[in-house]
This record gives sequence, structure tokens and C-alpha cells, in this order.
Amino acid sequence: MRTTLKIVLPLIISVAVVSLLFAGYQVRTNRRILRNDLSRRAEILGESLQDNVEPMLDRAGDRNLQRLVDRFGQREHLKGVAVYSVDGKVLAITPGLPPVFMARPASAMHAAGKDAGFGEFIKVEHVPMHVYSLPLHSNGKAAGVLALFHDTTYIDTQVSHTLRDALLNALIQTLLITSLAMILVRWTFTNPWTRTAK
Repeated sequence: MRTTLKIVLPLIISVAVVSLLFAGYQVRTNRRILRNDLSRRAEILGESLQDNVEPMLDRAGDRNLQRLVDRFGQREHLKGVAVYSVDGKVLAITPGLPPVFMARPASAMHAAGKDAGFGEFIKVEHVPMHVYSLPLHSNGKAAGVLALFHDTTYIDTQVSHTLRDALLNALIQTLLITSLAMILVRWTFTNPWTRTAK
């Protein structure tokens, strides 16, 4: 038995290490794919909203802006939408968003400064979120910023499921390969050596 273990132990360690490395790669890849997918969806939704919001900025105090924001808030994984003026004041915001978003987030300032869309993953009140911001224009001038807030807890949930499945796979593969290796070692080496010794 000791001889078998000496031969099989390096194989067990090698298979376990390779399986764990592959599990880590799977988890990282899955997280990247989910985040990229969310970023793309936020960009598409932001651009379609931008086309609807910009005409409303000309009319001061337009209630349709708040109605539009309310309508788009609380969709699948979309926590809410906010429209900020050039000086950072809230023009319209989805009810229920954390109070921290009454002030313009960093991504909104970055989008306004670069005059281009910008997204980032952040944590707000222990909740992982994705914020995508787009600059708004009126008559060719900067008129404010549109921000979309997505709850990304579903990404962490899916990644943890992937990790659990990958580790279970690694364990099963290691056990199967180890069992097979032990049978083969006993069959091809240990048993013939024992017979020869006898």
C-alpha cells in the first residue's frame, strides 16, 4: 500500500492542483463575461434613454423627466436612474435609490469631464453596483449627466455557483483519476512485484 501511495501521491497532487487552477480560471472568466454583458446592456439602455431625456432638458421643471425616470427604474437588475444638471444637482431620480446618489457619483463627473460614457463597479451600503453615466447635451452644449444604477449581486451569486460547481467537478475528477491510478498501479506494478518476490 505504501508503494502504491508513493507512486500515486504525486499524481493526486498534480490532478488536484490542475483542477483547482482550472476552477479559478472558470470563475474569473465567468465574472468577466457577466460584467462585460452588464456593461454592454447598460450602455445600450443609456444611449436609448439619452435620446429621450435630452429633449426634456430644454423645458425647465418638466414633469415628464421624472415620469420617464420612474418608468425605467426597478427593471431587471436596474436599481434606478438619475439625471443630474451640469452643476451636479438632481433633476430627476428613481425613488428608492440610496441617498448617496443625491450627489453626483464619480462616474458621472468622469463622463461629464470626458464628454463620453463611463461605467464602473462600486459598492454602496455593502451592495455591489454598476454605475454607467452618459453626458447629456442641449443645443450643442453640455446640459447634464444621465446615470444608470444596476444591482450586481446576481453576478456574485452566479460566480459563487460556478465556483461551487467547479470545485465539485475538481473533487470528483481527482477522486476518479486517483482511484483509476491506484487500480492501474496495483494491477501493473504492485501485484507483479509481490508475485515475483514470493
